[in-house]
Amino acid sequence: MSNLGNPKTNPDQPMVYEVRIKGHLGSQWADWFGDFTITRKDNGDTVLTGLVVDQSALHGLLKKVRDLGLPLCAVNCVEPVSTAALVVNETQQDYSKGSKNMNTGTNIIGTSDRRVVLSTLWIVVMLNMIFADIFSFMNTGFLQELMTTGRAEEIEITPVFLLIAALMTEIPIMMVFLSRVLTYRVNRLFNIVAAVITIAYVIGGGSTTLHYVFIATVEIVCMVFIIWYAGKWHNSES
Repeated sequence: MSNLGNPKTNPDQPMVYEVRIKGHLGSQWADWFGDFTITRKDNGDTVLTGLVVDQSALHGLLKKVRDLGLPLCAVNCVEPVSTAALVVNETQQDYSKGSKNMNTGTNIIGTSDRRVVLSTLWIVVMLNMIFADIFSFMNTGFLQELMTTGRAEEIEITPVFLLIAALMTEIPIMMVFLSRVLTYRVNRLFNIVAAVITIAYVIGGGSTTLHYVFIATVEIVCMVFIIWYAGKWHNSES
């Protein structure tokens, strides 16, 4: 194994080192060695190349190699690094880390999360529709009128009416699932069309009671946001 440094250079001067290890390291060890480049050679060796700021950092690097349990073949000082070059290198590293964080932030509002947001909004709409009907049953005389006359606030409850109501209610229920699995174009279209139809149903099939007006307002706000959010969904996110 070659010596750890170059006697003609300051041992505490930043230097680029190559550390050769017997055996191949997987990519999962990239975080373990920080900014060091992992190169797997055809002969079965692995070469770690990177900047070492001083001898203490070098010994820390060698300790990490020792903890792997793989044979250490060689440690070579490639070249000393000037202070100016060190500053540039650190700046580039900070920029790379910043870019990585920015990309991570972009992924937060990416395709999978947009689907989750849309699906969650449909759950909110569906729950509000359910509780709007539950609270209507609590109105004085509502159930009595429904049972004696078969009407609810001047609306005759017939099998056809119940079928239409079931179909309209099925839209937000199905969109909870479809928002998560449909492809970009179909997903975007279905969310916009389903929201428009459901808004019309909520306004046209509702009542003027205070609780219904409040809940219907929440539903409409959610569905307007669904239309806007789905409309801003671009194919580049797919």
